[in-house]
Amino acid sequence: MRTAVRASAALLLAIAASAFVAPAAPAVAAAHGEAQCQPIDVVDGTDTFTSPSSVASGVRTFQVTTTDPSGIVLGLFRLNHGVDLDDFVGLLQVAFAGQGEERVEAGNAVDQQSTLLGGIAAIPGRPATFTQTLLPGTYYLINYRDILSNPNGAVAVRPLTATNQWQACPPPLPRATFEIIDTPAGPRFRAPATLSQTSPVLVVNFSGQIQEAVLRPVSPGVTATDIQLFFQAVDNGQPPPSIPFVGLLPQGMPVIDSPLATIIQPNLAPGRYALLSFLLDDEGVRYAASGTVVVFDVV
Repeated sequence: MRTAVRASAALLLAIAASAFVAPAAPAVAAAHGEAQCQPIDVVDGTDTFTSPSSVASGVRTFQVTTTDPSGIVLGLFRLNHGVDLDDFVGLLQVAFAGQGEERVEAGNAVDQQSTLLGGIAAIPGRPATFTQTLLPGTYYLINYRDILSNPNGAVAVRPLTATNQWQACPPPLPRATFEIIDTPAGPRFRAPATLSQTSPVLVVNFSGQIQEAVLRPVSPGVTATDIQLFFQAVDNGQPPPSIPFVGLLPQGMPVIDSPLATIIQPNLAPGRYALLSFLLDDEGVRYAASGTVVVFDVV
């Protein structure tokens, strides 16, 4: 089943790639059932979020809104057969916030027991979307923000059943690509120098490991080197040479397995942004501190 889920998610990459060279006809949504292809609403409040209990399977788009001042980091995952949800959430908490070998082992267990399918981080006043392919079966939506803000607290998780009814919904047409690739120096991003604020973005993880594509606004003139030096100082317990970030809330895509893809519309305000990974490597070094960061402008 895990292989099938990953194959279905990889199908989105093929669909989106073909869209770059063969734009969909304007009438395609109506031909496939316009009502059924409307975005799936996920609404986040200050305490929890609401989402439907079931949707038709196929290529589906989730629209995420939040009124929580802390925002929401919505993820989608599917568990392997026989994996207990509560035990898995406990592994996620350790993988995100644990220390040393315990954190590494938890991260390996997460990878072995699930398929992480990305998602989207949204902030108040800026609804955002992500698109993924769902095979029939049970999935889970999770607010990773709960783990990031309080690793020992409650975590909002909602089951989502993809029914046996397959709905052939066209994905948004990507206008840009974020690639996460493997290099001798570690995972690296490829991204355009300029991005339109309304552009759907195809995010592809070719790094060979679980990765994320977090977006954070930065000050004008900030470079990738500035951000790398910031995290190197913070990780070493030293005062950073400068503070590159503007605001505290992340946008972009949370963790996704490799080799998988998703399409996101993060709904960014114009300005300068960093695309980076906050995840830690097996040595406990943040990937952004090792160079997994690029900077671009949103217009």
